[in-house]
Amino acid sequence: MTDQLYRSIFRNVYLSKQIFTYVSQIQQGNNSLKYDDIIEVEWMNKYGHIGLLSDKLHRGAELFLEKLGGFDCSVFKALVEKDFEGFKIFYQRFYKYNTFIQEDNDYYSSFMRVIDTGHLEAVKWMIENEYAHQVSWRSLDMYSEAKNPEILRYLVSNGW
Repeated sequence: MTDQLYRSIFRNVYLSKQIFTYVSQIQQGNNSLKYDDIIEVEWMNKYGHIGLLSDKLHRGAELFLEKLGGFDCSVFKALVEKDFEGFKIFYQRFYKYNTFIQEDNDYYSSFMRVIDTGHLEAVKWMIENEYAHQVSWRSLDMYSEAKNPEILRYLVSNGW
């Protein structure tokens, strides 16, 4: 019975159009966004849409990073783990000329943030592409060998 009622309602062009119009108006209040409307990197990271961020990076779509300061390395870490090529695009697009991140009158090294991800290939890529800079031993000491001792070995063996 309900199946027959459903068909009779949605076969009526006027009624189905009215229903879909009303539903779309309701959905606008629920922050339903279309693909092109989602441009904030922080939002995609916060809600776990790293695949969407990666896709937008590869397509060269418009993206907005609210501020470089106050940036935690979770976007770096998420991209490095899920899409290393996407991480490279992200870094070149947003951090290529901002190697130091200001946060509450302190400066943090974007290179140290990449080291904090624990991803050796990302560290090597940064050094090979000259995005890296000298880091203090104090910073590396804070990093500790617990995260990825291979990174520390690589840095030491290559004169960092």
